[in-house]
Amino acid sequence: MTPTLNPDFVAHVRAMPKAELHCHLDGSLRAATLRELSAARGLALPHQHDAALARWMRVDDAHDLAEYLARFEITLAVMQTADELRRIARELVADAAADGIRYVEVRFCPALHTREGLSADAVMEAVLAGLQAGEAPGGVVARLIVCALRSLPWPHSMAMAELAVAYQRRGVVA
Repeated sequence: MTPTLNPDFVAHVRAMPKAELHCHLDGSLRAATLRELSAARGLALPHQHDAALARWMRVDDAHDLAEYLARFEITLAVMQTADELRRIARELVADAAADGIRYVEVRFCPALHTREGLSADAVMEAVLAGLQAGEAPGGVVARLIVCALRSLPWPHSMAMAELAVAYQRRGVVA
């Protein structure tokens, strides 16, 4: 049973300035956004109501890493165009601001967003533009961490490292 929190306490914590240093782009979609983008693509979701979808997206019931990561295939399916990536990044920063976060480091693997033809550079441009669009209204500083996947052959890691270096003065911090 989840305890009920005092609304004044929740408001106080939200208002406190915070930093978030481990935020996954592909794990931070709003449920409504996931539903809208999935509908536009004709993709089925396990739930149609935002509250149920948000609970499902939380992934606190996975039995192992493979089961946990399988949920990300749903979000990755709607993160394959520049418009989708910009929107999701912008909304992530807006949501961070609403929670009192003043500095956020967003991590993701650009290679996972090239399935429909975007180049790694186009992915980076879209995500960075979305983060920047979200910064000003809420006063949040948003930075990016480029991740490589150890499950892929080593050239992938080198390509992600080179991509991070290429964008280091444009918002990439690691």
